[in-house]
Amino acid sequence: MSYLEKVLYFIIFFIPFSFALNLQRDVDISFLRVVISFLFIFFIFYLLYKNKPIVLDRFKNKQTYFFSLFFLWTFVSSFWAVNSVWGARKSLFFATIIPVYFLVIYLINSKEKINKIAKFFIMGGFVASLIGILQFLSQFIFSLDKIYNFWAYKISMFLYGQNFGSVVIQNQSWFVNISGKDYFRAISLFPDPHTFALYLGILIPFTIGFFFYNNKKDKVFYILQIITMFLAFLFTFSRGGYFGFLISLLFISGFSLWHFKIKLNKKFLSAAAFISLILIFIFVNSVFGERLLSSFSLSDVSNTGRIQIWKTSTEAFLQNPIFGTGLGNLPIFFDPTASVKSPINAHNTYLDILSELGLAGFFLFLMLFVYSFKFLSFKKDKFNFLRLGILGSLVWFLTHSFFETSIFSVPVLISLCFILALAVILKNPIKGQVING
Repeated sequence: MSYLEKVLYFIIFFIPFSFALNLQRDVDISFLRVVISFLFIFFIFYLLYKNKPIVLDRFKNKQTYFFSLFFLWTFVSSFWAVNSVWGARKSLFFATIIPVYFLVIYLINSKEKINKIAKFFIMGGFVASLIGILQFLSQFIFSLDKIYNFWAYKISMFLYGQNFGSVVIQNQSWFVNISGKDYFRAISLFPDPHTFALYLGILIPFTIGFFFYNNKKDKVFYILQIITMFLAFLFTFSRGGYFGFLISLLFISGFSLWHFKIKLNKKFLSAAAFISLILIFIFVNSVFGERLLSSFSLSDVSNTGRIQIWKTSTEAFLQNPIFGTGLGNLPIFFDPTASVKSPINAHNTYLDILSELGLAGFFLFLMLFVYSFKFLSFKKDKFNFLRLGILGSLVWFLTHSFFETSIFSVPVLISLCFILALAVILKNPIKGQVING
């Protein structure tokens, strides 16, 4: 195993654990962004120094074209933005993360390497989930004030940096009110429960798919990992995450029945329907179901506030529907006096893209996922369950993205780049250029 691969495995495992480096008084940067940047630069110079041929064939596919064009468009949009510096900062954010996509495609070129990097990805999420569960349960031992003070003043500044950490604390969404009682939500090492839920939404279906794909070994341990991740996810109380889970479950169930041509008898269908109704009844009558149903309450301040934000973001889009306001410039539309630290966003990935990058950027974003789904569908080989897991991850991500701005989170974007890269690798494993397993 080369040093390049070792560092890549470290990055994938370390996704939920990255801390911030305070480079200057007003500049925080994720440790992983620095590692990814140096690894990519070293990788390019290594190929040039060793005079190794760069196998561009691995990148000659439509998903990679649209992936590259979308992020190139984010950079170009800075030129017509009201504040081009804000756009440049967001572009730099993307530039220090998306190399993961190209590194995974290039370096993970065998079945054994797929298995190894998948295990690192899952293990990192498992540890992060354990932390989230312990964090949630600790409030029943210690007071809420102690939990909040510990996380706000002992942990957050180290994890998120002095600047972003102060923004997180001022705008934190760490508590949820259920039946008149406040609970500290599971956030693990993430700045908020929504980001943690987004990360788990990518991780859980992938882990389930990997379990069925690689089910001859460590069955019990993988089941334990899946249960642990799902419990941590429930404790986030993320309504967007709950919707993501339900839509992903329905999609994968329907897709599996159609794709694998599974013939089910009436007894099985009746039993499955009965069990499903019982599970739905239990969920709806639990604190988690109460949280999900509150999404439809117009008396909920967060719901009415989100609707108003969506309306304002739509107005921003309609002012410049083709090109948008420019990357990172939506906060100025909400508040002309907003600073670069402003946490303002559309609370909807699609509206964020439409308002800042216009229909052009939105088209590139959608086409990226259109080809991802195409790559992951209509195959019948030993990688089918792994593809199915990645499909579930993408459906969950895209559903949850309707309620949150998802692509500006370091761990979420790295995870997304990772599974999108695997979609390319698994596109045609049998013919041999990429997978020789």
